[in-house]
Order: sequence, then C-alpha cells, then structure tokens
Amino acid sequence: MTQVFLSYSRKDLPFVELLERELNGRGIVTWRDVHSIPGGARWFQRIKAGLESSYAMIYVDTPNAELSDWVEKEFMYAQALQLPILPVKIDPTFMSMVAINLNPILCVDLAIGIVKLDARLRSLPQQPIKPGALPPTEESPTGERDYLDWLLAQKKADQRDALYVDLAGESEQRPHDHIVMSDEIDDEV
Repeated sequence: MTQVFLSYSRKDLPFVELLERELNGRGIVTWRDVHSIPGGARWFQRIKAGLESSYAMIYVDTPNAELSDWVEKEFMYAQALQLPILPVKIDPTFMSMVAINLNPILCVDLAIGIVKLDARLRSLPQQPIKPGALPPTEESPTGERDYLDWLLAQKKADQRDALYVDLAGESEQRPHDHIVMSDEIDDEV
C-alpha cells in the first residue's frame, strides 16, 4: 500500500485533521504520527520508515511548522531521500525558508486546494521513495533489518556479527566467548 507522509506542527492539528479526512475520502492513504506510531514505539525509527515507505510528503507550511524541530528533521530527511515535497499553505502571506523554492498549493479555500493536491499526488509514481521500503509493522517495529544492512554497508560488521546480535537490544555472547568478570579475577590471583 502506498502512502503520503503528512508533516505538520501539532499546533495546526485542526487543519491537518480536516486535510487528512479529505485526502482519505478520495482514497489517498496517509501516514501521520498520531495513528502510524503505536504507543511505546521508537519515534525516530517510525518516522524514518514512514518517510521511506511514502511516495510523497505533504508539508503543511505554517509559522508553527517552521519553528518545529521535528518538522525540520522530517523535511531534511525527505530532501535527502529526494522524496517529492508538496507544501500546503493555509496563509497566503506566509512563506517559510525551507519551502521557498517549492511551488505551494494554496488551501485557503480547502475545496479548491484539495482538488489541486489530489491531482498532483495522482501525477506522481505511486511507489515508495526507497525501493522495497515498507511501513513498520508490529513484527518489525524498529527497522532492525535496515540497521543490519547499514552495518554491513558501512563495513562495521559482517554476516557473522549478525548471527550474534539480539535485535531487541540485549547483548549476547558468541558460543566460545567468555567474559571475565572482576570477581573471577580475584579468585584467580
């Protein structure tokens, strides 16, 4: 299932909820933090996976978004992925620095703005920006496979290391490894 990532400030939530309802009503699947990140999940990993498994990002361009550290991180990562970013403006007099080079979709009149946004989204390839990326699931909630792939690509590990990594984050010993504890040293002296 392809999706569109919604990047916004929580201070603009009433507009974002209305925008999302309109998009969902047109059959456009959205990724939004409040319903795409379950309680207890690691935020950064979920947001990263959400962006990678999206085919576009809608950036709700407001003064609140411009001041949000998380929105800035989402925007920068979307740029790094070369994810199409569609700025949506609800105030035609405001222009953020991050979106100044992008042609915004005005949503002062939401009905007109939604028609334009819908047409633009449908003109894009409906494939995740990162080939093969899937939204995080309960079976793989933190991107363990991505982490192992990164380790291998950075030559910080090899396949043998992957055999001894507990993906839940707890260290494991290799079959023939023995860690000498400080009390064992005292016994040997």
